[in-house]
Amino acid sequence: MLLRVELAPSRLLSAGVVMSYLLALASLMFSDIPAWASCSLALGIFINFRYANFTRKRPVALSIGDEIVRLYFPDHQVNVVLEGECCCTQWVQILHFRECYNQSILTKPSTAGHLFSDPGFLPISPPRLGSARYSVILLPDSCSSNVRRRLAVILRWHRFMRVFQLL
Repeated sequence: MLLRVELAPSRLLSAGVVMSYLLALASLMFSDIPAWASCSLALGIFINFRYANFTRKRPVALSIGDEIVRLYFPDHQVNVVLEGECCCTQWVQILHFRECYNQSILTKPSTAGHLFSDPGFLPISPPRLGSARYSVILLPDSCSSNVRRRLAVILRWHRFMRVFQLL
């Protein structure tokens, strides 16, 4: 395993999300729309805040190995592929992942009698991308600076990044 990142809840990220919702509500006070539309938009913003922030499960750890990247949630784990549009700066690292399934297939078309006795039939496991997408945002209070620095080096220089960008 190259790196394991324990993801702590970020107070900076939570404060930024709360501030964005408060600014959206404050902008309704100064908008030139009817009162009923303003109230319905405020209700929509409140419902979005309530369900978007508290019903989505956030990953608690990220494990990067030589061949596999895995996200750990409180009740399950997911094999993922790192997508190419990741942002890595000194203050924030934004990683976008896509769920990946390993599907075992055969290298030749199957025939009935001698499927596994022929040495030409070799099982391989190419990754098959799923539809689920995950994003991980690392801020200075999410994990230690040493771990974030190691992650930045791995993202820039390690071979798994170049291989997964081709998918």
